[in-house]
Amino acid sequence: MSQSPIDDFNERTTVRYRQGWKALNRLLHEDRSFSGHERNCVFLNLQGDEGSERFADISAASGFDFPDDARSIALCDWDFDGDLDFWVTNRTAPRIRLLRNNSPGKNHYLAILLQGDGNVTNRDAVGARVEVILEGDQSRPLVKTLSAGDAFLSQSSAWLHFGLGESQRIREMRVHWPGGQTVTYEDISIDSHYVVDQQSGQVLPWSTPTARKPLLAAAQEPLPTSDVARTVLPAPQLLPTLRAAGRDTPLNDLITQPTIVSIWSSTCSSCVQELHEYAQQADRLRDAGLDVIAINLDNLDDSESDSQAAADILTSIKFPFKTAAGTIELVRSLDILKRAIFDRWQTLAVPTSFLVDERGFVSCIYQGPVAIEQLLDDLKLLHAPLDQRRASSSPFRGRWITPPASADP
Repeated sequence: MSQSPIDDFNERTTVRYRQGWKALNRLLHEDRSFSGHERNCVFLNLQGDEGSERFADISAASGFDFPDDARSIALCDWDFDGDLDFWVTNRTAPRIRLLRNNSPGKNHYLAILLQGDGNVTNRDAVGARVEVILEGDQSRPLVKTLSAGDAFLSQSSAWLHFGLGESQRIREMRVHWPGGQTVTYEDISIDSHYVVDQQSGQVLPWSTPTARKPLLAAAQEPLPTSDVARTVLPAPQLLPTLRAAGRDTPLNDLITQPTIVSIWSSTCSSCVQELHEYAQQADRLRDAGLDVIAINLDNLDDSESDSQAAADILTSIKFPFKTAAGTIELVRSLDILKRAIFDRWQTLAVPTSFLVDERGFVSCIYQGPVAIEQLLDDLKLLHAPLDQRRASSSPFRGRWITPPASADP
């Protein structure tokens, strides 16, 4: 039920309304869900008499009941076979589905595309209404109104689709234009597409395109979830000031060349393994011009035993790079940077690493362990042109309509 204030605009209701939006915003940023994994529903209109059930739940039988938590739907005859297909967007993956209607029925159809005169009526003919009167059933015309979107965040095809059932003949078709003009057409054939032009008054048959590439059905197998992620920033972001325990100057002063800043804990086996690989591949990293700063987070509560555990690990693997002990202030600074970039309010986890150039700008963020080969490849992006960096940040190829963003000063 909507909580929007309607009549009573006193201070109390307004504050509660704003607090509700703040709470909702926080839940979304924390990766919460309204519910999630909701199955899609389909109800069949039985056209029952008054007092009887009019709709039947055919969700499972239709094949539409994916647990996708779907949100928007757009209807169109994608394959021009006379029945409506569904484009659906979802809250969960896959974010978009095309569901082709391959029902074996022998029912008939009529598809109409309207073109306004651009003067009295807009060219898209939004607001026009079409009535189709079937032979032998004049008392129940089929009526469609062209809208510019009648669903949530979606707009169906501009073709008005009429399902004719088993009817074999159309008596007449009436077009009511937004300007008040009504035109009646006869000799309309079933199972056909027509374009109705207001300016000429003509109704012209339309043939489906011949050079069309089919969209083939594909198996929908969900990808396995992972806590490991590599993110290339389309524009470098300045590393915040990092103050470590026992140091008068910030760690940023130690960055004089490309550096991987790694957050780790002695209780994290992936962290220890990652540091071990850094130690084993130290010569390769140095030859590539890459330095390492390993920041341990064991001693945030000033526990001497935790500090000793971290020191013992670094000694045992003969870690040859710079090390530091993190502070709560340091963790908060990196957490704010990560939240600002990803717009997700999740606590900073270990291991997390930041690839930084010699000026102190972050170019890549690694959540989870990162391979040495990946680091060496990403090192090439530090001084790459901004358009190349932006292309690397996206998992998809395409064209951009805006120039690449510049580095954050």
